[in-house]
Amino acid sequence: MPVMDSDIQEIVTRFTQLSTKTARHSAIHQVIDQLNPYEWRDVKERINARSFQKDILGALPLEIAVQITQSLNLAEMHLLRRVSRRWHDVLGSKAACDATYRQYTGNNFDHLDTDFISKFARYSEHRLCIERGDPRNLSRIVLPSITDEELLTLDYSDGQFAWTTDYGTAIVVYNLITGGKQRYCTKNRERLKMVRLSQSTVAAITVHGYCHVWSTLTDEVHYSVRLPNTDISHFSLAGSRIALCFNTAGDDNDFVMHYDLESQTCHRLPREQVEGLLLIALHPASRLTMVSLGLVDARGSRQLCVTDYQLHADGGASAGRIYKAPLPSDRPLYNTHVAKDLQLSYRNRLGILYAWVGSGEEEREQLILPVSYDPQTGSTCVHILHRNQVPSPPCMASVDKDILYYVANDEGKQSIRISNADAATHYTSKSMALGLPREPSPRLFSHGHRVLTGDSNFVSMLDATSTRVWPFHADRTQSPCVEEHEVGAG
Repeated sequence: MPVMDSDIQEIVTRFTQLSTKTARHSAIHQVIDQLNPYEWRDVKERINARSFQKDILGALPLEIAVQITQSLNLAEMHLLRRVSRRWHDVLGSKAACDATYRQYTGNNFDHLDTDFISKFARYSEHRLCIERGDPRNLSRIVLPSITDEELLTLDYSDGQFAWTTDYGTAIVVYNLITGGKQRYCTKNRERLKMVRLSQSTVAAITVHGYCHVWSTLTDEVHYSVRLPNTDISHFSLAGSRIALCFNTAGDDNDFVMHYDLESQTCHRLPREQVEGLLLIALHPASRLTMVSLGLVDARGSRQLCVTDYQLHADGGASAGRIYKAPLPSDRPLYNTHVAKDLQLSYRNRLGILYAWVGSGEEEREQLILPVSYDPQTGSTCVHILHRNQVPSPPCMASVDKDILYYVANDEGKQSIRISNADAATHYTSKSMALGLPREPSPRLFSHGHRVLTGDSNFVSMLDATSTRVWPFHADRTQSPCVEEHEVGAG
């Protein structure tokens, strides 16, 4: 550093001795006013070389930094690790990975797990493939003994399909992974309807008002219960437990019943909580959650009402956590109501709302609002679809937390689009092409006989001509499908 002239040293010393900000600012301004043009360029270069930003995240203790990183999605978590070494350490820490993993799945890494980085990386890759509609491959299979009518009874859960056959007197369960097939029927081969499938059981309701539940793990377990009536708007299954909403004369008299067929306990839930019912979710630990459309508030808008119930061994039920979630829209919604004509089609996997936006006759537009609930995280998500952009009836499936796949009319063709709560716009999957040059005719490809279903492992499109299966998990790509194609093949 060069030795300063005594006059310069005196100026610097006197400047540093100024005791107030006002005095320092006044001295700086007067010196700046004396600068020549070439001196201004030197000042500008010095200003540009100095950073006025502070790395707040890097300076915070890890515990506080993790609270901030919880607002990041998975793609941002991995992208922002490149900012600096400190950011890489913070965003790659077990605390940050654990918080993000819990936000998406409701689970934590084992506190003794030393391989959490690779597990988090594998989960991130899997989730991002789902968000982008980028499956491992495309498989075509032929489901055994299924007709167009039977396709309308189909349900899906955990890599398995179930549907009625033999004129509705039997149920077939088909495993996508093993190719195995199982059949179930009642002793008297009664007509069955409203098939539901879970990871370990399959259930159906007979036309005479009995609900039968069979274990798919062992043929020896079979439960049945007599129901109050067969007019049912919602039917949910988890193991040996079922929950149903029964319709009676007038919506005000609808009621929800929960049956644990293994312990032979029954619960009737309060009627006032089921108006505008959308979803019933069964939790493993004697809990039940109902998602319903709330009443119009003072501002003229409606919200979702989410109520958790604790189910007691004596048959009682008590409401626990109750919270309300607003309906998302950049414009006011009106005439919002439950789409009762679509509810049963989605097997209690989705709740469906209709709503309108726009004030004038020419500006009015109908929206479809699919509502999903994730039991693992306890979170509710509402998607927004424009009615004129989807075929009729809509073809859609909730495949993972906050992610909806649906068939859209895309510039004269049809494609699978993805609605993601973390994304500002809907994304069209290029790897899941339907291969249709135009909207199909009802004769060739009936909308009424088309089903889109799936989860984070498999997404399937079933129609009158074929069944397409897109596996998303690396461990689930090997299945006995009769024909396999590269992703994107027609």
